[in-house]
Amino acid sequence: MVPIVVVPLWIDQTTNAKFVQDVWKVGVRVRVDENGLVGREVKTIVYVFFLQMDHCTAVSSFLFWY
Repeated sequence: MVPIVVVPLWIDQTTNAKFVQDVWKVGVRVRVDENGLVGREVKTIVYVFFLQMDHCTAVSSFLFWY
């Protein structure tokens, strides 16, 4: 399984993001603020995904210090 990080911005992307997170349970939806930007939430989500994968120790340590 490849985890998906979805950032819905337009018309049907919100529905697709809901399916990815709530129905299929293969990813996480990132919340967008009123300016259409995402915050540090993306860094946290990606970091957690890499922590769940044993073979990505170097990448997870990079994300910690980035």
